[in-house]
Amino acid sequence: MKVMILVILALSLAPGNFLAHAQGPPCQSYGAAFVKSWVELPLGFSESHVEKATYRGGDLIATGIVQAFTRKELLDPDRLDRILAIVQLSFSRPDYIESADAKEPRVSLVLLYFLKHESRVDEKVKKISETEQYICSQTKSHCQNE
Repeated sequence: MKVMILVILALSLAPGNFLAHAQGPPCQSYGAAFVKSWVELPLGFSESHVEKATYRGGDLIATGIVQAFTRKELLDPDRLDRILAIVQLSFSRPDYIESADAKEPRVSLVLLYFLKHESRVDEKVKKISETEQYICSQTKSHCQNE
């Protein structure tokens, strides 16, 4: 468990993943506070600028999520649904992702692995697996069957 958290933290703090994109306008920086505000929106609610920014974020969205929430917050069932929806949305249009690094779902897959193995609700584990499969089908990389 501690190892998984360390892996997530290490990936989220890796140079080039998060900081390389920070030179864009504030709405495109994908910082922890900014991504957290998206996750806290009610499920099904989306503003067009948030949705467009999410399409362009790719793996940077997962990095912001990891930085924004504690383990307990990540596993909250209501928040988990929103996290999964946003992570899936971030890879729904891979051709829109601006950063080459963000096109590879490295942090996203580690985040989903953590959520899948820490969640105690079968319905949530199924949703996590579906999100993982979707991302793998969209990116066709870094995906292996367990």
